[in-house]
Amino acid sequence: MVKNYFLSGIFLLFSYCSLTAQTGPGGVGQTGASGNIGLWLRADNITNTPTGTTISSWADASGRGSNATQATTVNRPTYISNSGISSKPAVRFDGSNDLMTITSSNILNGNTGSNYDALTYYAVVRMYNLNNNTTRGIISKRASNTVNSNYAYDLYLEPNDLFYDVVNGNNRDVENNFNLDYGNNESYIIGFRFDGNQGNNIVNNRGALYDPYDNPQYFNHSFTTLNNSTSPVTIGALTGDNNSYSNMDVAEIIQFGRSLNEAERNILDNYLSSKYNIPIDNDYFSYDNTGNNGNNYYGNDVAGIGRSGNATQTDALGTGMLRVTLNNTNNLDNGDYLFWGHNGTPLNILSSNVPASFFGNGQRLSRLWRFDATNNVGTITVTFDVSSIPTITATNYGSLRLLIDSDGNFGSPTNNTTIVASPSPNFSGNNRLVSFTVNNVGNYDGAFFTLATNDVSTTPLPVTFISFDATNQAGKVALKWYTASEENNSHFTVERSHNGQDWETVTTVNGAGNSDQALGYTAYDNNPYQGTSYYRIKQTDYNGEFSYSRIATVTVLGANSEVTLSPNPVKDDILRLTFAEGLQISQVVITNTLGQEVYRKNISQVQELEINTQGYPTGAYFVIISGNNYHKTSKILVER
Repeated sequence: MVKNYFLSGIFLLFSYCSLTAQTGPGGVGQTGASGNIGLWLRADNITNTPTGTTISSWADASGRGSNATQATTVNRPTYISNSGISSKPAVRFDGSNDLMTITSSNILNGNTGSNYDALTYYAVVRMYNLNNNTTRGIISKRASNTVNSNYAYDLYLEPNDLFYDVVNGNNRDVENNFNLDYGNNESYIIGFRFDGNQGNNIVNNRGALYDPYDNPQYFNHSFTTLNNSTSPVTIGALTGDNNSYSNMDVAEIIQFGRSLNEAERNILDNYLSSKYNIPIDNDYFSYDNTGNNGNNYYGNDVAGIGRSGNATQTDALGTGMLRVTLNNTNNLDNGDYLFWGHNGTPLNILSSNVPASFFGNGQRLSRLWRFDATNNVGTITVTFDVSSIPTITATNYGSLRLLIDSDGNFGSPTNNTTIVASPSPNFSGNNRLVSFTVNNVGNYDGAFFTLATNDVSTTPLPVTFISFDATNQAGKVALKWYTASEENNSHFTVERSHNGQDWETVTTVNGAGNSDQALGYTAYDNNPYQGTSYYRIKQTDYNGEFSYSRIATVTVLGANSEVTLSPNPVKDDILRLTFAEGLQISQVVITNTLGQEVYRKNISQVQELEINTQGYPTGAYFVIISGNNYHKTSKILVER
């Protein structure tokens, strides 16, 4: 058995803090069934799904069960693991007929109390079919394009404008932002909000369009509530307008059942900007530089606290495992912000690079976080959940330390590493929390920090995990994985698949049985499939119990492995397949979205194949190309 204590601890931390802290994106808003976030779709939450797979559901991370679904096969979008949005996962809508819907609820209509009076939307998208002033729908909540009681709001793009509609009764207000040009092959953070709670004296602030690259654009709305629409939320088109389908990648969509204040917007903008490498106007986090081979990148799970005018955010957890709380809100001045993010290093344990004062008896997490302070927010509390570490108890937590250092070298004898001691425990009930107080955190602008113990005999950090990577090395696939400890581990089986569903054994590697040391393993697939393949590790105990690693994807594309399909979409009845010289293809099959074959041909030693699609109904089809160690499935569209 390969144990995975610390990863479960991340889940427990998130579960606990969702009751008290700001657990939404960047630490803005609260998740959970009674939280103020109504929808949170994250493509990076989609797991065990090979890239290029159409999806029938997209799980909501808000805790309200607002899952996006599509029951009709031909209308399903495609999961892309390495999209054009900074190579992050995304859901791709084809611009022909792909869309997803979310069942209506009060919070999606802007109601978290008694009125349908406030909501905020954010979306991270990359467009591919903006042209000729054609409307491209991002989000809509309406039954048709006719204004009626089931029409609540829309968000959509045209080549030069960002638009939103809000509707009350038969009154429809359409607003747009002329300040920015929107085009294809560009990634955008966009959104809007409606807030009927703004009084008559500031009625011009009831509506707003958001693009963090520019200042918000505010608009007048005479009404104070939205329609209580029973229509589902639609993603990918404007319901009732068949010309509005968007060919786009969607990485993240967030809906709040309230209006965000300016401090919250700045924090949310920085979370999204750091995650997706999209420039923004008010950039408060400097350590999300993706250059230098990623060595300067601390843009994972960015969250923050701060103040803008009278608007504040003083307690945040966000998507990470670290919670920060401001101790004295009276010390928070206008323009004061504190952000933090980490480098994404696996939660391994290091016995090196720890302070000399630990006398060789210390350990620390390999993951590093960084502070970015604008001015000085004052004293903060940093909280870790240790529920998953059974060796840390209410009687021995005192050996834990928070390390803070200006360059991340905690073991340098000439370096001034701040060691924060005196952890404060909360082990009541189900809580397993340890907190540290950091005074004048503004003095640590740019500093690195992490969690450590100065006495492993008293308070060990038994982090155990599996990391697994597959890489193409000169036509062979190198498979490497690591364990921090093993218990009753008989062996590992390396498995591969050409479609992420059907698996076969590549090789078997003996395990260590029992070990409390970090161990690394390497295996090779000397005869991999050409194209994209999927690998996983099956770990088997002596008693026959087994578990699987994550799925790793690798592409082997040599000089003889390229296949080109053109044109796509097919509009003139001819689909042309071009095979690189020497590629050994034996069969080409085309199926419709119901899995029914519409074409099959056995081929040998050809470099080009023309397929007549005359008679194929308009829609999506899958081209399945197979041969000697080669398998590729591509989606095409036939248009009339």
